[in-house]
Amino acid sequence: GYMIMVQVPDLDAARSRASAAAVREVFEVAVPDMAEVHLHPGDMRGAIVSLSAPVPAESWRWGGPDWVQRGAGVGLSVAGATVSVVDPSTVSARWETILDGLAGISFVADPSERGLVEVRLTGDSPLAPFEVAGVRFTSVG
Repeated sequence: GYMIMVQVPDLDAARSRASAAAVREVFEVAVPDMAEVHLHPGDMRGAIVSLSAPVPAESWRWGGPDWVQRGAGVGLSVAGATVSVVDPSTVSARWETILDGLAGISFVADPSERGLVEVRLTGDSPLAPFEVAGVRFTSVG
């Protein structure tokens, strides 16, 4: 996994925190229903971090025009993620500062700094663990 998209309530504030931490932006987009920036993975460590601010908050442009209908009845949501990095405590502190919390993201030590290694899902119908492109998907209570 190479990217984690985090919905933030105040994109300008998150960008200010990133700038204060000397984190570079590598992409920016603003359209009527979404504003977003991607933060440099070399500065964040572990992944490209996308700070996203959809309007309205429950919309999600990147899912396509019928994403709500396609997801109806699935009964799952993202509860968290695990990112493998060389120095979990330093990276965790940086992400926590910029994201204003960790939003269920945890970090594990890995000298190869693989990036996103797990997505934790929660919902009505637990799934058996499975893997897609090296990322493990698990169900949590």
